[in-house]
Amino acid sequence: PADIAQALEEAGHEIVRQQVRMPEGEPVRQVGEYAVTIRVHTDVEAVVRLKVEPEPVGGGRSQPADQSADRPGEAPEPEPAADA
Repeated sequence: PADIAQALEEAGHEIVRQQVRMPEGEPVRQVGEYAVTIRVHTDVEAVVRLKVEPEPVGGGRSQPADQSADRPGEAPEPEPAADA
């Protein structure tokens, strides 16, 4: 619930963790799409779709966009100096 509340806050919504109602009252542990209820007020609820995707291979760390990742053990070539 805390991660969902934080993501909604970053999107511009004022949400606290206690307002998040997880599907079936259990934490989400599987990849898939879920309907999560946000209790806005006593009589007002909103439903948001939560999409859980698998982490990228390598533990979520991405490789830099240079060619050195393709040649282990080699340093990347230096960039040419700009004319002054």
